[in-house]
Amino acid sequence: YLNNRVDKLTARKRIKSLQTIAVSKSHIRKRIQCAVCLEDFHLRQKVKSLPCKHFYHKRCITPWLEKNNTCPSCRKFVDVLPKRHLVRSF
Repeated sequence: YLNNRVDKLTARKRIKSLQTIAVSKSHIRKRIQCAVCLEDFHLRQKVKSLPCKHFYHKRCITPWLEKNNTCPSCRKFVDVLPKRHLVRSF
């Protein structure tokens, strides 16, 4: 359990680095829900995506990642991700 414990600064960086996505029709068809609160997501709702592709409400995943450095569903390590630079082509 000690390996899963994290300091607050690292936890904040980890949470801030998570990608935010809008729930799509595809997610709705797959009946994807937040594994923490078990609520269904709504179309275009903003949710946090972990690198393992599990999705959570920000209000649900934040307390978890403040104490743990793994996904609550699959237990894969959640690292602090570098900020991505978006390249737009016109």
